[in-house]
Amino acid sequence: FRINDNTLNNIVSDSNSSFKYTYRELLREFFSSKNKRVLLYIFWISSGYALTINLASVYGTKIFQILGASASEALAATLISAFFGLFGVILMSFVVDKVGRKITGTLGFILTIPPALLFLIPYVLHIITIPIAILAIGLIYFFNVGLVGTLMYIPSVELTRSRIRGTTIGWDKLFAFGLALPALT
Repeated sequence: FRINDNTLNNIVSDSNSSFKYTYRELLREFFSSKNKRVLLYIFWISSGYALTINLASVYGTKIFQILGASASEALAATLISAFFGLFGVILMSFVVDKVGRKITGTLGFILTIPPALLFLIPYVLHIITIPIAILAIGLIYFFNVGLVGTLMYIPSVELTRSRIRGTTIGWDKLFAFGLALPALT
């Protein structure tokens, strides 16, 4: 199966409309100078999100095992920490429209710093315990997934025109999980 320009034009074009555009036009528009704000937003929030959530979700179980937990205890500790993030997302679904996205996102990044330090300082000094790690990773989940993670999808597509919204979200996820996350591991 080969994809050529005609195949992509048929996929990208809207069959019910009179205008058609190619994937090259979509990419050219996406990377144009009028989308600087979108590109900066995507790269800023995606790298910040990938940096902190990488610690909590990818390495959480391994960190608990290094601290002396068995495999089942490490899994339980990771699940407890993840529930903090779930609670954060539920809370944010009620609060974000009242507080505003800019304040919420900014608070998310700022409030992620104390639990990250709560984890990092004892970890570096080799005095971290499993309860401190559960609390710190749980709070990272709460603030980062709840306050920042829920905002990853909305503004990046709102800042662009309708026809490149899919491209915008695709590049957002590509940067966060295809580029930033592996680079940080």
